[in-house]
Amino acid sequence: MKTTGHAACALLLCGAAACATPAEPVERTVTASQAIIGGWDAPEDAHVVALLGAGGVVCTGTLITPRAVLTAAHCAALVPTAVRFEGSALAAPLAIAIATFDAHPEFDAKTLENDLAILTLVERAPLDVVAPPVWTQPIGAELGGSGLRVVGYGRSSASDAAIRLQGWVSIAAIQPKSLRTVAGPSQPCHGDSGGPAFSFIEGKQYLVGVISSGDAACSEHANIVRTDAFFASFIAPMLAAVADGAARVGQRCFHPDNCVASTDCYTGAATSGYAYCTRACEDDAACLPGMTCTAQPGGSSLCVFPLPPGERGSPCIADTDCNSMHCARTRGTAVCADTCIPHVIPCASGTECLPDTAHPDHFACFAAMPPPPATSAEAPAVARAAEAWSALRPPPALESRSGCAVAPARLGDSTRALGWSALALLAGACRRRRAVRRFDST
Repeated sequence: MKTTGHAACALLLCGAAACATPAEPVERTVTASQAIIGGWDAPEDAHVVALLGAGGVVCTGTLITPRAVLTAAHCAALVPTAVRFEGSALAAPLAIAIATFDAHPEFDAKTLENDLAILTLVERAPLDVVAPPVWTQPIGAELGGSGLRVVGYGRSSASDAAIRLQGWVSIAAIQPKSLRTVAGPSQPCHGDSGGPAFSFIEGKQYLVGVISSGDAACSEHANIVRTDAFFASFIAPMLAAVADGAARVGQRCFHPDNCVASTDCYTGAATSGYAYCTRACEDDAACLPGMTCTAQPGGSSLCVFPLPPGERGSPCIADTDCNSMHCARTRGTAVCADTCIPHVIPCASGTECLPDTAHPDHFACFAAMPPPPATSAEAPAVARAAEAWSALRPPPALESRSGCAVAPARLGDSTRALGWSALALLAGACRRRRAVRRFDST
């Protein structure tokens, strides 16, 4: 257990480099090496799990159904691959692989707004581990003077093993989406990100929040994301989607048991898309529209999508439909796409960076389109210009500006009138074509 220090650095912000003591308080994500300050062992909280990554324990989470763990969205940056259950209810610690990690679609990594995520497990949690109830009703002012019990897997030092600790904090302010807490006498710190905040309401313990961030020294305050603020819009829909047997053929599946009976969760050859439910088939007639009966290794055939759902370029309605978390729109079509910034973050070959009308002031990578053909009204003008130019002697090199040729530096006396008239026709047609392209592109 670590006593309060003067400064602490979040791994997400500083990596392995050391950080100087800040001149002003710094907001930090609680994901590095310190445990709950003033805390003590929490052997009974088997539903509070350690998120495991390449460096060992990277974050904390809370089991809320046998398949789902609630945690902080910023923990995704530390790439957890499994969760570890342990406690008095279990004979020995048990690690279960993570199947999917879904952050809130409006999570902002810079401001830590909406810092909430649900991860699903490849296997069900042990039967002896009971998930706590999640508080869903609006939190009222009556909690303002109440304490919260927080639990997390922070470490006292980088060389120590991560131990699950608990402690009490006091609520300093109730905000629309979060609770601001102060030491009471404990305080969450690095390593406790994603851990739970419990409150006793009407004699029963409820999960009311998820540990998110606080000041760098872990001495002044902490921010806890409220479960009630996100239950109807994010938590409940996700829990319904990941339940065993909840997904039908063609729908996204989060884990092997997510599909209805007699169907399978299929990953196929997707590079950036989601797994989805499929079934055996003999021909296309046995498949849903848009799916085809495709032979698989081993001799069987399954109904599959030519382009997996969530894959770049696949149709979408919301950001959550895409593995890139970006459902972009241009030319009237919404598709899953990568984010880009013109001349800064480029697009992959075969795509172009265009304005995303679904997200104002954002750009996305869309399949490159050939230049639009000349309209019927423009065709005669372009033809007359081309015929006029063919009558000229080989002209000096033309300067190209945005795809349109400007006047040659010099023309012979006998062709000057013809040349300028041809240029006028060609330039007018070109300007109209550029205007059409800009309109279509936005």
